[in-house]
Amino acid sequence: MEQVSILSIVSNTTPFIDFAAKLISKTHAIYRSGSLVEHNDIRLVGKDMEAFSKGLVITLQGSGTLLADNDRALFETYGKCVEVASDIESALSRLEAKG
Repeated sequence: MEQVSILSIVSNTTPFIDFAAKLISKTHAIYRSGSLVEHNDIRLVGKDMEAFSKGLVITLQGSGTLLADNDRALFETYGKCVEVASDIESALSRLEAKG
């Protein structure tokens, strides 16, 4: 019966140890560089989205014709992309380590 108890204790503490190790690792990464690699990747996606959106507007405005329904939908998507990119940037800025 003791072996079952030991196995139960080990199986219950393993997730906690795993969580603690990940927490320490992520904390060290934030301390070293000020942010997590994942946050930098998300920031890059946000900047790419913003750059794509700006290119889209230049293309649509440069055509010099009235916008078709599909083009209007793309133009609206541009506005939403800029909003999302801005939201991503501000959220990640709040997550960065200061000092």
